[in-house]
Amino acid sequence: MFTGIVDRLGRWAGLRNNLLSLDLEPGEGYDDLQVGESVAVNGACLSLERRERERLFFSVSQETLQRTILGELIPGALLNLERALRLGDRLSGHMVQGHVDGVAVTTRVEPRGDFARLTFSVPNEAVPYIVLKGSITLNGVSLTVSRLQGTSLSVEVIPLTLRQTNLHRLKIGGRVNLETDLVGKYLRSWYNKG
Repeated sequence: MFTGIVDRLGRWAGLRNNLLSLDLEPGEGYDDLQVGESVAVNGACLSLERRERERLFFSVSQETLQRTILGELIPGALLNLERALRLGDRLSGHMVQGHVDGVAVTTRVEPRGDFARLTFSVPNEAVPYIVLKGSITLNGVSLTVSRLQGTSLSVEVIPLTLRQTNLHRLKIGGRVNLETDLVGKYLRSWYNKG
């Protein structure tokens, strides 16, 4: 379980034989990361396979490669990272599983001073799980839906989030991993069964 609050950045180093490698950007908080621990990598929950100093290696299934943007990245791409939530931690974002529901495409980037409004086209099948003013996860970042119309949604991104995540690099046509709200998924599943 994660919160959608990115705690570190990494750089894509490669993908070979379903083993993803990335280099940690300078910072603290990953010194005690152990093999087998879960890390959200651009919002996808992956288990640490091995570590070589500041390079981390994760096994990535075909399902994950098909459902996410991880197989599309080029060396040097900046990745959002978040370690798994520990019992007793503050839940500053929202409940995030790291189970990517699909890919959203950036349709508009509007700088607003130090802030930005980002607009995305989302897959049809994700729309029933998205709520205006509800939570959404894009590339592992917990955000609030500020506008929703059909398959288009917008989020307002604060300066801190822009600085500490890879969202500041998005351009029109850029693809991001999308995870809809966990509570919404359970409620809709329960309602559909009733």
